[in-house]
Amino acid sequence: EKQLSTNFIIHNVRMALKARKSSIWAQEVPWQLFLNDVLPYAILSENREDWRSLLWEKITPLVHDAENLTSVGQIINQHMWSLWSPTIRFVPNCTPDILSPFQTITAHHASCTGLSILLVCALRAVGAPARVAGTARWNTSTGGNHDWVEIWDHETGWSFTGPAEFNPILNRTWFFPYPAKNQVSGFDECNGASIFATSWAPSPEKTFFPMVWLANGISGSCWPNGTYVNAIDVTENYLSASMEEENHPISSDVLQDN
Repeated sequence: EKQLSTNFIIHNVRMALKARKSSIWAQEVPWQLFLNDVLPYAILSENREDWRSLLWEKITPLVHDAENLTSVGQIINQHMWSLWSPTIRFVPNCTPDILSPFQTITAHHASCTGLSILLVCALRAVGAPARVAGTARWNTSTGGNHDWVEIWDHETGWSFTGPAEFNPILNRTWFFPYPAKNQVSGFDECNGASIFATSWAPSPEKTFFPMVWLANGISGSCWPNGTYVNAIDVTENYLSASMEEENHPISSDVLQDN
């Protein structure tokens, strides 16, 4: 991690605590979950920016009347992208050139990773726990990697959604049930077909998030030069998730990542 100023860190903490005090649903987030999935100032290898100030001002009016954290996530994913003109949209192959919130907002587009980071930051800016999930390789003949977003609610635990791919039913995206249910737990973070979710705290298994854009063609090197992000293997959550046309969570374990 590059050296950050004390003022940057203090400001981030103050804004996170301000968001936590701003609503009943934010106040009820368990403290350990707040520390791991709301407070952190960064998600992956993106530029370190003061996204909290901007997104607090932009997003708070959207969720003023939200009743719970699920509503917060759905409202933001449905309406945030058009807060800027032109509307922020998906464009493939933008990572790592367009990755941070400010880069995505300035360009008005990003690929799945940049959009995921912006959505997670927007949720955290108003006190809602969120994290990026992804896989280095789909377990299919065509392969390919992908990142998306998981959001947390008091009643349901973790659920997933595609950034800028609003669906009124959570856990329904183009990659679920398949190819997500083809994935295999316990594989190498860079080259294996497992699904990981970001975590500020180290996992017991000492696993890292597959930042494939940092590999530069080096097999098994998704965090060169000491660049890595802690993660947990959440593949089993997707393998066991319901395929019924209802809003089922993928995990109800509140403290599974701590």
